[in-house]
Amino acid sequence: MVAFVGLMATIAQADSVVVIDSFNGPAQDAVDETVSDGGFSATAAGASILGGERELFVSLNDVDAYSVALKVNSSVAFEEYSPDTTALIDPSVAHITWDGSSLGDGVDNSLAPSYADTIASWGSGGTFYVQTRNQKVDTQISIQVWDTAGNSGTANVLLAANTTDNYLSFGSLGGGIDWANIGAIRMNFLTDNVVINSFAAVVPVPAAAGLGTLGMSLLGFMRRRKLVA
Repeated sequence: MVAFVGLMATIAQADSVVVIDSFNGPAQDAVDETVSDGGFSATAAGASILGGERELFVSLNDVDAYSVALKVNSSVAFEEYSPDTTALIDPSVAHITWDGSSLGDGVDNSLAPSYADTIASWGSGGTFYVQTRNQKVDTQISIQVWDTAGNSGTANVLLAANTTDNYLSFGSLGGGIDWANIGAIRMNFLTDNVVINSFAAVVPVPAAAGLGTLGMSLLGFMRRRKLVA
C-alpha cells in the first residue's frame, strides 16, 4: 500500500486509474543478437493488457554490443549487453506497443502501429503513471500515442534514480490528439538498464461516477501488482 502513496496523491475525486499493463503475464522475451537484421518482435495476449495484447520489439544497432533484450516476467526489463554499458555509442531500438492488433506490425520499426480501432477513450486532462524499480541511476523512456485518425504525439519521461513513481501529463504530448479515440500507445526505451513494474493512466471520469469508479479502479490495480519495495 505504501508504494501507492505517490500515485494516490495525484488522483482527484473524479479520476480513475486505468491499467495499461501490469506485466504480470504472460511471460515474454524479445532478443536480438545480430546487428542490422531487421529486429525481432514478440506478441502476447492477456485479458489485463489494454487492447488485449502487447507487442515487444528490439533491434540491435550497437556493433560493440552482444545483444539487446526486452523481457516481461512480473515486470518489464530492457537491457543492452555490451562490454561497456556506461557508454553506448549507438543505443539499440526497443519498444512496447499496445494497439489491440495481432498483425505483428512492430517487426518493421519504420511503420506506425495499427491504430484503426479505439483501445481507450479518455479525457485530455489525464496523466500517465510509470512505476519503476528503485534504480541507482537515472534512465529514460518516451511515450507515444496515436488516435484513430493517425494524429500522434511523443514526450520523454525521466525515470529518476531512487524513486519509483513517475508521471507524464497527456498535455505533454501536444494538443493534436483525440483522447476520446486512442488507437495505439507505445513505450520507447531510450536508455539501458530500465525495469518497469506497472504502466497506468489516471484519467478524468464524469462526476456522477466519482469515487465509486476510483475505488474499484485502484483496488483492481493493487490486486494485479505485487509491488517491489
